[in-house]
Amino acid sequence: MSAPKAIDAVLSDSLILSAEFTQAETVDSLQWLDVPILLNLIDDADLLAEFCRESRGLLEEVEAAVLMLEQNPQNIAPVEVLFRAFHTFKGGAGFLNLDPIHCLTHDLESVLEVLRTGRRSVDQSLIDLILACVDVLVAFLAEVEAQLNGLGIGLPITVVGRSLHEAMLELIAGTQDSEAIPDSEIYRADTAIPFSDSALGSRLQDRISVSAVRLDEAHGAISRIRETLAATPPDTGALVRSLAVQLDELDQLLHSLLWVPTEQLFQRMQRVVRDAAMKAGKPVRLVALGGQTLLDRRWENVLGECLMHLIRNAIDHGIEFPTLRCEQGKPPLGEVTLSAVTRGKHLCIEVQDDGAGIATAKVLQRAVQRGLVASEEVLSELAVYELLFMPGFSTADSVTALSGRGVGLDVVRSNIQKIGGTVAIHSELGRGTRFILQVPLASSEG
Repeated sequence: MSAPKAIDAVLSDSLILSAEFTQAETVDSLQWLDVPILLNLIDDADLLAEFCRESRGLLEEVEAAVLMLEQNPQNIAPVEVLFRAFHTFKGGAGFLNLDPIHCLTHDLESVLEVLRTGRRSVDQSLIDLILACVDVLVAFLAEVEAQLNGLGIGLPITVVGRSLHEAMLELIAGTQDSEAIPDSEIYRADTAIPFSDSALGSRLQDRISVSAVRLDEAHGAISRIRETLAATPPDTGALVRSLAVQLDELDQLLHSLLWVPTEQLFQRMQRVVRDAAMKAGKPVRLVALGGQTLLDRRWENVLGECLMHLIRNAIDHGIEFPTLRCEQGKPPLGEVTLSAVTRGKHLCIEVQDDGAGIATAKVLQRAVQRGLVASEEVLSELAVYELLFMPGFSTADSVTALSGRGVGLDVVRSNIQKIGGTVAIHSELGRGTRFILQVPLASSEG
């Protein structure tokens, strides 16, 4: 009702603001590296907590991959793991306006891109540099988590990344020496006048992490108790009935912790659309359908990352600029639609844009240029779509803050497959593209 109108009004202004943003993008990222980060705990506490949880896992993968790379520099397979992890980390930092972290991880992507393209081999200076960056990110997450737990709320967090930025530029140029970067030059936390908020404090104290494994164990315990009750002699019937009622209540409570409405996930994408539209210089609105469809909380983070990649791709690659849309008889305001529905034993989430559609000829041409397909080879439409999921494949002519690295769709398929799901594409030139994510519904039994 009023929300879509407000979103449309804000996004329509992006045509004017995009020019300012484009100019800002051309300024050296050094200006952001020393800017103190002030966390918006009142509005973003839940998102920051989720960002920290996901990022901790990503950094664990990064450290393991770096050590593998150090042990066997000739095997560059871990580079893809590093690239995807830092790309995802960068996306989360950009989503939360953590500009210094966004810039630092973008620099790391650029270093890893040099390795992916074979322009530089792995050496100890590169290993030391990546681990130094990991230390910065770990320290940053510790500061964020401390504030989420009520310690030092309101203090600015300063990530001193200038030395790291310069070291990465030198490494790319082949002039970086192997001296370690002192910790004092990498990270520090300045002090400032703190603020207090009683509502925020109670909100933080009420937050706990819920382990999906522990919830499964609780459901298993309920099943075992039911089996015991079933074998109880009939003369204790009243007690059995009372316990059975209480078990049902406990079972429903546990399930309420696992299942959430998809609307909760879709709401997080509103800001993704806004930020991506601003960066692309295109007015775009988000339409969400089927928000009451229930989603297993254990799939929420995976699907959230996938939707982020798909939305950014839709806005950057799919939706046209307003002038072109008007020439084609389309409204200047682009549209991305998210929908959720349960089909049998699966949850289906679709991401659809009303943009230009996938130009299969361009995709095929880029594949030929990269030697992935022979020039005389004829591929079906579905086979061409499959090329889009290849690691490192991109049709973008240049790397932007939104895309061009060839990582997004690779991450989407990989993550969906990990939870037993599938990804399908339907596209029509001039009408738009639709991605269908299908994941299994977790069993409702313990």
